[in-house]
Amino acid sequence: MKERKISTSLITGKKYHISQLVITGIYPVLRRKFHINNSGIRTENLVNPADLSRLYNNIIKEYENVGFPFATLIPKDVEIENNKIKLNLKLHKNKLIRFHKIVKIGRAHV
Repeated sequence: MKERKISTSLITGKKYHISQLVITGIYPVLRRKFHINNSGIRTENLVNPADLSRLYNNIIKEYENVGFPFATLIPKDVEIENNKIKLNLKLHKNKLIRFHKIVKIGRAHV
């Protein structure tokens, strides 16, 4: 049996930093809760996709809980210069949905 050699290379790529994150259309109380001022979050931290996703999900969840189940965060502008990212997002609340009456039938537990 012949021996086979396999060579591999790992290219990690460039590391990016979010230099600015601006979210427009968000309630002032949520700006304070998530530490977002009018000019956005300024940071020099490495981009962590999990943290960014968690922030998106937490903001959307807040809007879902007050009657906007179809709220979305949409990128308005993304600038990448060298290893810095400026991200501008727009919150679209979409339609307010309220339940006026909920009828429980049978033994369902709510």
